[in-house]
Amino acid sequence: MRKKIFYVLAILYCSLAYGKAEKPLYFSDDMVYLEESGIEERKGIYTLNIKGIPVNYAYELIKEEGKYYFPVISFFQSIGMKNYKKEGNIIKFFLGNDLKEYKIDPSKNPKTDYILEDGDLYLIEERFKEQFAQRLSVEDSKLAIQFVPSFSTPDDINFMLDATTDRLKKEADIPILTYKTEREFIDLGNLRVNLEGSIINGKSDSKKNDWNGFLEYSSPFLYGTLLADYDLKEHKFGDITLRYDDIYQGNYDLELGIYGINREKGLSFKKDRGYYEEGKNYVITEKVPLGSRVELLFGGIPIDIAYEENGQVSFMNSLIKSGRTYHLKIYSPDGAISEREIKITDDYNQQNKGEFGYDIFLREDKNADSLNSDINIFYGATSHLTLGFGYNEFHELIDENYYTQRDIKGQIIYTNFLFSNSYTLKLEGEKSVAEDERFSKKYSHSILLDTDIIQDLNLKIEQRNNGAYYDEKNEQYLELQYDITDNITLNYDYQKIELYTDETERDYSYGIQMDQSWKSILISLEGTNNRKQEKEYTADIYYTGFKYIIAKLSNKIDDQGSYEGILKIMNKSWSDTLEYSFETKYSSKQKDIYTLDFKVKLDNWFEIGTYLEKNGENRSYVGIDKVIDLKNPTARVENLDSSRLEITSFIDCNNNNKFDKDESVTGNVDVTLGEKTVTTDQDGIAMFYGIPSNAEYELEINSLRPTLNAKKTKVKVRGTGTGTIRAYVPVKPQVELNGFIDLKIKNLNENQRIDIYNNTVITVTNEQDNYKKCFYSDGDGTFYLTDIFPGIYNVQILYEGEDYKFRELNKNIDLVYGDNMGQNNVTLTMEAE
Repeated sequence: MRKKIFYVLAILYCSLAYGKAEKPLYFSDDMVYLEESGIEERKGIYTLNIKGIPVNYAYELIKEEGKYYFPVISFFQSIGMKNYKKEGNIIKFFLGNDLKEYKIDPSKNPKTDYILEDGDLYLIEERFKEQFAQRLSVEDSKLAIQFVPSFSTPDDINFMLDATTDRLKKEADIPILTYKTEREFIDLGNLRVNLEGSIINGKSDSKKNDWNGFLEYSSPFLYGTLLADYDLKEHKFGDITLRYDDIYQGNYDLELGIYGINREKGLSFKKDRGYYEEGKNYVITEKVPLGSRVELLFGGIPIDIAYEENGQVSFMNSLIKSGRTYHLKIYSPDGAISEREIKITDDYNQQNKGEFGYDIFLREDKNADSLNSDINIFYGATSHLTLGFGYNEFHELIDENYYTQRDIKGQIIYTNFLFSNSYTLKLEGEKSVAEDERFSKKYSHSILLDTDIIQDLNLKIEQRNNGAYYDEKNEQYLELQYDITDNITLNYDYQKIELYTDETERDYSYGIQMDQSWKSILISLEGTNNRKQEKEYTADIYYTGFKYIIAKLSNKIDDQGSYEGILKIMNKSWSDTLEYSFETKYSSKQKDIYTLDFKVKLDNWFEIGTYLEKNGENRSYVGIDKVIDLKNPTARVENLDSSRLEITSFIDCNNNNKFDKDESVTGNVDVTLGEKTVTTDQDGIAMFYGIPSNAEYELEINSLRPTLNAKKTKVKVRGTGTGTIRAYVPVKPQVELNGFIDLKIKNLNENQRIDIYNNTVITVTNEQDNYKKCFYSDGDGTFYLTDIFPGIYNVQILYEGEDYKFRELNKNIDLVYGDNMGQNNVTLTMEAE
């Protein structure tokens, strides 16, 4: 009865959709078809099939003048797509894995291409196919639409995400062991020898020879890293520091040292941000392995290259702006290449709830015979509110006498979101607590607002009021930055300063900056003007299309027509044997400034170079720069602040990834780091030298013995200063389970026996319940498993047929590796009930 009602309803529905039919219909159990009377109806209900799978049984088409029109919003709803928005008659939507934005605007198409009806936009077949389909066909006889999309549908994306999730889950199941440089009380380290001889031609054409040289030493000391240098020419020690990296929250550094010519003691404890502010400019500074060469990338294109100095690199470039993301590409001396991301964002020392932050600086002042200090502590009271307290003390020379300054500071920092845009409010006060009356009017308080509350517009406004100790009575600052597009930015800066002399200083500047990249070219254009109508225009062009070099051309011109140009060429790919840079500069304002600077470094230790200046001093030099591991002087070490890596490979019999006392070492394990491979000896030991600090490396491990598997664990190492990394590499013993099912049933012929074996499933699980294998025996009752770990396993035998009844069989078997592997052979007896 229900089926008849369905057919009647279907007939009624189709008759309403298509009008009166000459031949009413014919049907099967699954589908109802209507044969048209020859009169063309305007609307029709079709089944929409995506890649042959129905997704909508009531997809409505409009047919006018023999052409089909497809509803766009109904199509989105059919495939489960939600990334679209209708604004009036305009539809905006995002397609594919990268969610690229598209827009359909009827006003920009011929009127014959679309129909606006029932709150939807019907698009003519040609345009619909052009936008969405790889293949599209309408089958009127079956009232069906066959559609193959030209983009990834939500179902496709979900399938790929599920596959990715499964792959990541499998990778996540592989244990990762990370070993760092061990902190030691004292040990021998690395010595760097740098000697350089030069010939200098002065303006008077006289020649003179000169030389310089220094020694640098780095070693484990007092569970930190000791760094010291000595000037061979001047016979003087430089700074001597004891450094503890990554000791608090993973990104704080503690440094104790003796500094300068007065040998002043000092301490600093601060967070490594990766950059700092210098005026209105940002300087990216990052710790890298000594001896490294680093590229600064913006938009995927290198814009600068720097060489490590004292364990870090610094970049100051006109393209470094707040709110941008940069990458450092680090070429370590051992051939490894790594990348780090640097985000230039002002966080104003905002802390997480319950978290403390510190910025502490202490330095002895021998001239004042006292101690200078700057101590700042921040605490996250809530997830949005941070409270800060500061104290600084320093000594000011007035009338040939030193006077002690003591100031206390307080901060309230509040950060939140409004309409999904961030804002930060900072209140700050500072007051002198020194006893001397001349500092009684030393105080200041300020309020700062930094907000992105208007889309693409950043506003920063600050009001500061100062006591009479300062020249400035009131200060007002305003900064506006508006991103017209991702590549075009407008800037406006304004400042007003009222002095205690009743004078008022005002200044403003504004400009535009444009950055655009095409494949291997990045062009940066900038124009600025200020209150004095001093205009300046710059154009920087970066080209990376050459195979091994970066070319940078900087141009600057002002409203007076003065021009300055710099051409710089650097090799961008690390080479073990050759490294070079070339720079030439020209200035029309100072015509005698025309320089040429050329450097070449061979095999990372032999250097030659020349510096030529028009009408100035010319200098040529040659030198050596060599690092020696004092524990193994013959080892190739290219990095002063580097570690030795000691590998110990062992047989992990209990599969806990720890080198237990009852476990034995094993040799013949290949370990690869970068381009170098070493093999552990009979004691399970292998050594690497010159592992750079501040970079993580994953070891590639391969056992040469087939019964040992080294692929079940990932091992990573990270140098954190001069010393030794001791990495214990587990290799997993692999055993076989060999078994036989013995049938204790009389009068079985061969076919019956084979049938029982074919219907008997064997399930093997381990004691930890993280391994399970289901399989069938061979036709003769034998079965086996290979490449499994030693341990206790449960073997379950279950007959799934219907001809016999067997008792359920479970048996625990202890699989072992070594001399007693014969016990891994087992016979299991099946007896009928």
